[in-house]
Parts: sequence; structure tokens; C-alpha cells
Amino acid sequence: MSIPPLLKLAALIVTILGLLTALELASLTSKQFKPTPARTPHHFSNMLGFFPHIIHRLTPKLNLVLGQTIASQLVDQTWLEKAGPKSLASANMPLITTTSNIQQGVIKTYLALFLLTLALAILVVSY
Repeated sequence: MSIPPLLKLAALIVTILGLLTALELASLTSKQFKPTPARTPHHFSNMLGFFPHIIHRLTPKLNLVLGQTIASQLVDQTWLEKAGPKSLASANMPLITTTSNIQQGVIKTYLALFLLTLALAILVVSY
């Protein structure tokens, strides 16, 4: 045996006491002892007298409106960029690459013809 019987019994007793306490608390939650509960009057201390209702409603509202404005402006700006400069660049990219590739080939051809003409001119002048 790894645990003595007295310790096992103590664990069982604590478990049963916890279960009984939980059942009692659960039954108390469904009972209403008075027909109408007593309402506490509004005092300076329990009404958050240091922060009036205007501040408690104005600050969260301002934060929410500011967040909504920032989010909508970011969405509008993103769409504007996608519809404007970025879409123009992406639409012209195939034309740009095609023209660049063609011009690379032409430049190589022009350079080869220039070197051939230069070599021919040197041969003609030297003989």
C-alpha cells in the first residue's frame, strides 16, 4: 500500500464535505428569501462620484468612434491604392517586361553590328 488508510479516509471525508457544500450553495442560488430585495440608495460613494456619467459614456464612445473612423479610413485608403497606382503598375508590368526584353535584344544586335562595322572599317583603312 502506498497511502495509509487513515489518509485515504481523510481524503474521502474532505471530498464528501466539498460535495455537500457545493450542493448547499447551489440550492441557495435558486431561493429568494425576501419578496422584494432591498435596493441600496444612490450615494456619492456607490455612484462613482468622482467620475460622472457623462465621462463614463463619453470616453468609450469617443474611443469607439475614433477606432471606427481610423478603420474605415484605412480600408478606403487601401482600396484607393489598389484601384489607383498599384493596379496601374500591375496592369502595365507585362508591357514593360516585353518592351525591356525586346530592347535588350535590339541593343545586342546594334552593338554587334557596330563592332562588325568597326572591324570592317579598320580592315579597309589598313590595306
